[in-house]
Amino acid sequence: MSRDRILDDVSLYWFTRTGASAARLYWESFRGLGVSDVNTSVTVPAAVTVFPCDLQKLPRSWVEERYRDQRCWSVAERGGHFPMLEVADAFCAEIRAAFAHAPA
Repeated sequence: MSRDRILDDVSLYWFTRTGASAARLYWESFRGLGVSDVNTSVTVPAAVTVFPCDLQKLPRSWVEERYRDQRCWSVAERGGHFPMLEVADAFCAEIRAAFAHAPA
């Protein structure tokens, strides 16, 4: 990813003053996360794409244990933690594939 692309993304949050609200998801997600929370089943339909350079890659068996209604599983050839910036076309294809499994 080019330096200009990173600056574009950071500028979007900086100039619109939305960086704190965007980061709040992480604060709320991990604040007080206990062992019982990660063992709670998620029953809404889910689609998962594993990007090879992401920060955290969980085994499929772990993901399937928690996300009980998994509709789509995919392993991408490229990409990391910010696939929408790194491999935008592949990311869009994954979103389309996920929604292709949604009920009409």
